[in-house]
Amino acid sequence: MDIELPKPVLTGTLSLEEALMARRSVRHYASDPLTLEQLTQLLWAAQGETSGDGRRAAPSAHALYPLKLQVLATRVDGLDAGAYGVTPGVQGLQLLHRGDDYQSELQRACLDDQPWVGEAAAVIVILADAERMRRHFAEQPPHNRKGERYLYQELGALAQNVYLQSVSLRLGTVLVGGIDEVAASRALEIEAPWQVVAVMPVGLAPARAAVPK
Repeated sequence: MDIELPKPVLTGTLSLEEALMARRSVRHYASDPLTLEQLTQLLWAAQGETSGDGRRAAPSAHALYPLKLQVLATRVDGLDAGAYGVTPGVQGLQLLHRGDDYQSELQRACLDDQPWVGEAAAVIVILADAERMRRHFAEQPPHNRKGERYLYQELGALAQNVYLQSVSLRLGTVLVGGIDEVAASRALEIEAPWQVVAVMPVGLAPARAAVPK
């Protein structure tokens, strides 16, 4: 582990109901950097440990956790520009590659070349091991054909957690599923069986003043 992350904050100033009312997909961001504390909070909401036995913030079928995260940091205080792996349970970050060109390469791997992926202060990259789910459920009728479906249900829960945490931090994000998975995985040098399945660019939302206080 190259970088130990701050402890997540477990109490907030925005109610769940207010966060749900304010949740929107935000595709344009201010140029301000993220703080390491903000990034930590987003990653904790996505996959942080919430119990002593390793259970996480987002539910996972049979607690298999076939998803993992990477972060592309361009403007995050305290982090050099580059690609970082996120330790299981969100304890810290491991520097994988230095440089600020990974976001632009990932943008080109998105369908319609979505500019918000390249412009965000950071991008949360969601990787999946679909084969693990297929193998686990293959011999478990009537679930044997649903392993990959369970994976995407978990992805939806993870993404909603990030959305709501973003609102509470006065940040903006959007779930980008329109990607060429093969091209995106190649651009980020992801090795099988892992593959990029979605990305969430994050930045300070210009319309943050509209968020309930």
